[in-house]
This record gives sequence, C-alpha cells and structure tokens, in this order.
Amino acid sequence: MGASRGLSGTKSSRQPTCARLVVKVILCGAIRWAAPAGVLLLPTAPFAFLSGCTAASSDPATKPLLIVGSQGLSPGKLYHPRAVAVDAKTGRFYVVDRSGRIQLFEAQGKLALEWHLPEHALGQPVGLAIEADGSLLVNDSHYHRILRYASDGSSILARWGTEGTGPGQLTFGRDVVVDSKGFIYAGDYGGLNDRILKFSHDGAFLLAWGGVGEEPGKFQRPQ
Repeated sequence: MGASRGLSGTKSSRQPTCARLVVKVILCGAIRWAAPAGVLLLPTAPFAFLSGCTAASSDPATKPLLIVGSQGLSPGKLYHPRAVAVDAKTGRFYVVDRSGRIQLFEAQGKLALEWHLPEHALGQPVGLAIEADGSLLVNDSHYHRILRYASDGSSILARWGTEGTGPGQLTFGRDVVVDSKGFIYAGDYGGLNDRILKFSHDGAFLLAWGGVGEEPGKFQRPQ
C-alpha cells in the first residue's frame, strides 16, 4: 500500500489468542470482524490485515484466509505485534512487534527478512507506512522520531524529530501515513498535544493541527 490507515477495533468477550496476524476477505467493503481492543485493522482491498490479539470465530464469514506467526521471539514468530504495513504492489507486508523487531513477510506468509530498531527499551512503534519507492516509514513512538528504512531494512535512509511540543517535535507518536504526493502525516499525543503533524518527503515540518478533546477538530491519541 502507498499509505495504510489504522482503525481501532472493538472489544470481544472471547478469550483472545495473542501474537498472530490474520488475513481475511472484506465482504461488500465492510470488515465483519469483532476484534478486541488494541487490534489494528488495515484495510487493503480485498483484504483486511489485523495485528495483535485476535479472537477465535466460528462464523464462516469471518474465517481467516491466512494466519501468520505464533507467539515467540524466533524468526517468523511474533511478540505482541503492534502495527502492519502492506505493499500494494507486491502483497508483502511488514510487522513490528514489542520486541523492537520489524519482520517482512511474503504475501503467502513466508518470512523474508527481519531486523531490529536502533533502540527499543523505552517502547516500540505503533505506526508503519510504505512509500511509493518501497521505503518503510516508522513512527518510533517512544524515541520521538520518524525513521525511513530501505525496503530491505539494510539502512536508515533518514530520520527526523525530537522530543517536545514545538513545531515538528513529537511527544509520543501514534501512526504515520503517506499521501499520493509523498507528504507524510504523523499522529502524536501527550499532555494537551494530541495532534497531526505534516512533513515534506524530506522531513521538513509543514504544519500541525488538532489538540486534545472530543469536539470537532480535536483528537484523543490520533491513529
């Protein structure tokens, strides 16, 4: 995908099974899945990708097409997955989990490669996005920065952001997306600083809007 958007799930009364990634068909354009809180739904027609804990379902309409991973730290396993980004050109997808590791899977679920973030002891990202050239953006939440990786994770091509509430600064980043013109948008929260920041492709700060609240134009942990 060029830019993946995250949607919050709803609670389920069933006991979730953790550390799995589920792929299912969207029927009639609607996601018919009662996902527990904290699950990230990333629509990429005609599929929906869910990361996190997923509840078992006996409904044939919500039966997964593919389940990727099981709980663990070895290659191909997942430890509380946090976010997914799907490449619309190839069907391959990246997953970041709470071990501070990013893994790239083929469309059929086979592990292609993995690497670790520079630091992850303070926390792990909850936002990934793929740019038009295949580069991977990471909103590195607890380190107050955006990272741009080569598609194979071999190098960090760019990084920007510092901790703070000023223009272009991040408190705790929540997500990152890219539009058709290459502009980059990052969700941020903390204190009264729940907002969206817009950056150029090169990471130059352009504008921000929002603020914490429930009224129109305000946000609560935007993602």
